[in-house]
Amino acid sequence: MGRRKSSSIGMNLDSLLDTLTNVVGFLVIVMVLMNLGAREAVDRIRAINPEVFGIRQEDVDRNQSQLLQRQALLEELRRQINALTLEIKKLQEIQKPTKPTATPKMSATEARRLIDQRQKQIQQLEQKFAATIEEIARLKALLERTPIPIAGPSTEISVPDPKLAPTNAVPIWFLCHRNRVTLMDLDGLQQTAGRTINTMKGVLQHRGTPSKSLPKPKKGETIIEFDGPKVEDYFKRTPVGNQLFRLSVRTAPDRTSATLVMAPYPNAGETIDDINKPNSIFQTLLRRAAMGNHYARFIVSPDSFPVYLRARTIIDGYKIPAGWEIVSTPEYSATLANVRIYQRVIPKPVPPPPPGTPQPKRPPAFVID
Repeated sequence: MGRRKSSSIGMNLDSLLDTLTNVVGFLVIVMVLMNLGAREAVDRIRAINPEVFGIRQEDVDRNQSQLLQRQALLEELRRQINALTLEIKKLQEIQKPTKPTATPKMSATEARRLIDQRQKQIQQLEQKFAATIEEIARLKALLERTPIPIAGPSTEISVPDPKLAPTNAVPIWFLCHRNRVTLMDLDGLQQTAGRTINTMKGVLQHRGTPSKSLPKPKKGETIIEFDGPKVEDYFKRTPVGNQLFRLSVRTAPDRTSATLVMAPYPNAGETIDDINKPNSIFQTLLRRAAMGNHYARFIVSPDSFPVYLRARTIIDGYKIPAGWEIVSTPEYSATLANVRIYQRVIPKPVPPPPPGTPQPKRPPAFVID
């Protein structure tokens, strides 16, 4: 006997095709009815005056918006119909008779696996979409609660004019730091540092060969050279200064002079509220200065322009000349006089400028504005 031919040629999709065809037909009918109903409604609305029936313009605009939404829905239905039509054509191609030995391109198990995979991807996208919507709502609520910052008034600083200080006038030093104004007794602090170094000369004096730049002392004169690193270390370990300032010293191996650094304590000085009081230290000093030949010198750090402006307003009321200069840090440096540092390194001489080169003019020591 001959072998029986196999009657299995793949899956039977007749029922699926009938169902898809019915769905497409139903969607077409719904689309036609919605389109006709929407057009008739629009024609009726346009034909009558809405105000006769008590309809507001807002209601008309809302209906117009709903009409646009329905048109968008119709476009989506058309897209779905086209997609289903293409799917039906593909299924019809699959239903065409094939050779008995042909096998289906995809098994039912593989198709189910792909469907499950697509469903998981859709669920993940929906979760991400929902999380994004929640985050947008949270940010909008946070933005509504956040106050709008209001910029403060601008600060105007006058630039000093090139005016020299009054003749034979005595300066009064003020340091503006951390939005405080502090009296800085420059002469007194320099004398304190020099007196401390000379008192400790048995410890801080340089022992050994004098530096080559040491000038020949005059008759009866003794020149003492101090060791720079020893002086710096002593001021680091020992608090030197007054109630308002802590002193430190900086030296260089190629220099014979030392630099005195005057750093105010954090709470030293008076605030804006303090200097507004007539019995404050600041105004007491100004009353005394107004009776003599004095002028004010303000050393201002970048964080203290408000207190400087207020101090200048007060000092102008006392008719006292004043000027200011800015420093990068809340401290002030000056050359320490009458203290000679041992010069370990002799600097190279600076070559003279070529003949005919104009010499730059030096600015005045201090100007008032």
